[in-house]
Amino acid sequence: MKHRNILVIGGYGSVGFEVVKLLSDMAEFNVFVAGRDTEKAKKVASIFHCKWKYVDVTKQTSIDDALEGVDTIINCFVSIDRTDVSVAESSVSTRLKYTKF
Repeated sequence: MKHRNILVIGGYGSVGFEVVKLLSDMAEFNVFVAGRDTEKAKKVASIFHCKWKYVDVTKQTSIDDALEGVDTIINCFVSIDRTDVSVAESSVSTRLKYTKF
């Protein structure tokens, strides 16, 4: 069985943490905790025996790098002062599954 690689952007926030927790218990998924704060991403990844990736959703090259090898994106990143659709646009152009919480 092929494992699906799932990138959880904002995986160390309150919603993202719960998503990572749920998915990490499922054997068919390889979960990647992603965000700008690498220390937080590493910490959550170590708790749930996952991997982590750096991503800055305001930089297209960072998004492109983070999507390498990913099958599905779950975006739990929340910003009060900005609306950014770069990740959603990238998921369309790369034909990846995308969910926004």
